[in-house]
Amino acid sequence: MTEWSHPFTNSLTDGGPISQASYWRIFRMLLGPSAEEADKGVIAGWDNDLAATSPGADQIDIDTGAAFCHGTPYENTASLTLTATRPSVNTTGKRVVLRKDIVNGGVRATVISSADGTATLPSLTQSESTYWDIPICSFTHATNGTIAALTDEREFLIIGGSAMPEIATFHTAAVPVARGATLVTTDVAWGTANEARYCPFVVTETVTIKSISIVNGGVSGNFDVGIYDADDDGKPRTRLISSGSTAQSGTNTTQTVNTADVTLTPGLYYVALVFNNTTGEVKRVVTIASGATAPIFMTRFGVFREGTAFPLPATATPLQTAPAADLSIPDVSLLRY
Repeated sequence: MTEWSHPFTNSLTDGGPISQASYWRIFRMLLGPSAEEADKGVIAGWDNDLAATSPGADQIDIDTGAAFCHGTPYENTASLTLTATRPSVNTTGKRVVLRKDIVNGGVRATVISSADGTATLPSLTQSESTYWDIPICSFTHATNGTIAALTDEREFLIIGGSAMPEIATFHTAAVPVARGATLVTTDVAWGTANEARYCPFVVTETVTIKSISIVNGGVSGNFDVGIYDADDDGKPRTRLISSGSTAQSGTNTTQTVNTADVTLTPGLYYVALVFNNTTGEVKRVVTIASGATAPIFMTRFGVFREGTAFPLPATATPLQTAPAADLSIPDVSLLRY
């Protein structure tokens, strides 16, 4: 049979009543059949978005929220505490995932682990015959029970045509490259104190931004992150919101700062980021493996810079010239929550 529709019991032999597997298939068709979309499952704005925190040794708390995992709806209606088995050999890399048991049925929040003493993170299982995982967070687990490097790994679904809660990330999710090209990201020191970078993004439907996050490497000093609109020439112009001078905190983890709410209508905008020192590190695109290095690529992509811009100025005075070799595109996320 090459054609299929549900739910019908009819002369077309489409079959009925509808099966469990058919429900999964229907939801996956609606939410995105590709492997990329199948990894994305948390429903933005449903309770507390399944946010992860660590209350203490060996434990990860998963807040309330909902998701789709491989076509199966999942909801957590009360804060859930997961206890990870303490390693005995050495610090071990672990993840919390939503795991769908294909054979026995059900989706549950689950801790998965690398081999005891292996610090690298465990791979997700995404098998049509055993388990299907979508990530919630990753962390390292020490032999004394300490949970460290807790990193948000949630991916959000577009439901009912609303904008994704993470609408702009300046790394592999948003930087346009040719088919087959590879972006290389790493933790890079800021390099030039008080010099701001303005990275463009396009809003296609009205969205309200409530917070902004960066991905830290090593931490040092203070940063300021914000959003600017664009002038008639497409350059960054007026600061709409910013965090103000904020202490960088949390090594090798995502740091989120709450800002004043700002509603963005369709158009061109810029995320701006600046540090007051040379050594604070953020995750950034440093090379495009099939082509230009980041300094050349920044100019092509429309990234501007401005010296003596800490804290971020009310009005940008940007330059679009070839930046120094230590500059690259920072990983900044704009959030609806």
